[in-house]
Amino acid sequence: MPQITAAVPRATYGYLARGIKDVVKIPVIASHRINDPKVAREMIADGLCDMVAMGRSLIVDPYLPQKAKEQKEHEIIHCIACAQGCFDNLFKLKHVECLCNPRVGHEKKRAIIKSNKIKKVMVIGGGAAGMISAITLADRGHRVLLYEKCSKLGGQLYIAAAPPGREEFRVFADDLVAQVNLRNSNIDIYTNTNVDIDLIKRENPDHIIIATGSSPVLPPIPGIDKSYIEQVYLPDNNNICHLTMVEFSRVVNAWDVLQNRVYTGEHVVVIGGGAVGVETAMFLAQKGTLSAEALKFLFVNRAERPEILYEMATKGTKKITIVEMMNKVGQEFGKSTRWVMLQDMERLGISVKLKSRVVEITQDGIVVETPDGVEEIMADSIVIATGSASNNALVPEIDKLNIPFDVIGDAKSVGMAFDAVHQGFLAALNI
Repeated sequence: MPQITAAVPRATYGYLARGIKDVVKIPVIASHRINDPKVAREMIADGLCDMVAMGRSLIVDPYLPQKAKEQKEHEIIHCIACAQGCFDNLFKLKHVECLCNPRVGHEKKRAIIKSNKIKKVMVIGGGAAGMISAITLADRGHRVLLYEKCSKLGGQLYIAAAPPGREEFRVFADDLVAQVNLRNSNIDIYTNTNVDIDLIKRENPDHIIIATGSSPVLPPIPGIDKSYIEQVYLPDNNNICHLTMVEFSRVVNAWDVLQNRVYTGEHVVVIGGGAVGVETAMFLAQKGTLSAEALKFLFVNRAERPEILYEMATKGTKKITIVEMMNKVGQEFGKSTRWVMLQDMERLGISVKLKSRVVEITQDGIVVETPDGVEEIMADSIVIATGSASNNALVPEIDKLNIPFDVIGDAKSVGMAFDAVHQGFLAALNI
């Protein structure tokens, strides 16, 4: 039974404290996945407990109680229950660290000290790595120009937040944006801006941090560019629908799926069983299942038997198959999270083909080379989740300008959010 992972809704286990409180006369403390003062206040006000215990929440932000007391809750950095730096480190016999707070476990070595020489620093990319760099640079007194090509800051954190049970990554993105905005006297933000070499020359910064992230890559599989023609009704300029021949692609990338930019059919094959592949498969497998709100309504009104409601909450409208070349899926997940993911995959009925290689994409599906021989898997849609490539095309041009620069996060080497945050912090600390 998951207790500490991000998939556990906040304060879920408050009912256990309530059960004890009903039969004892001493104060009762509730715990587990309580990462916000508002949640804590509601639990106490609703009579679930007398006090709350926060563990990881105070690792992420030791000043959480003080911020709550001073009515500065908008400044809190929340624990997102990723367990990447805390529990996963303990399994590796390492000291505790934190994805959201790169100073944890390194408080002396990573002390933020004001710089003796104020510099103009250009940060290119407003994802996790870029934002943490900008925040740290501002705290050290530097003047920061933060550039982001999209309409808002956050980058891939919003993609990471799309799968079920990973919504807290959006909270982290929002927290970082709030921290950037708190330092608006030191940070100038430019969104919807593509940085090129001319812009860099005009700004003439003292230092550049390149945090331009990565983009999905398409593997060289025969047939990956296949499309099909279908008749659909489309409106003309007068809003009158006509039967029109439209070309559709049967192959889509996982990022587009997670951002609801594309639709997929009933039978879906996900090529790639890494973190993105597993999360995309789970995202699709839950399409058509009951929401928590609908489930509670139907259960309270006894619309269906509990076992029927369970099936409706776990059985979606799509059939998902993951094809992975390695001997296991989700290898990037830490021990705290991976077992929960595997349990959810089994519950959702996701099929997995291990040690299998896609040799061709056909009109009807894919051809796979498995340990048992070659077979064809029928599919309406094929989702590519085979990794990303660094976006660092600016590096050779910047190198010619004789301006010091650092490359961080996925722009340096595709990795996890933990790596991006820590690299961004350290780059800013060393300027």
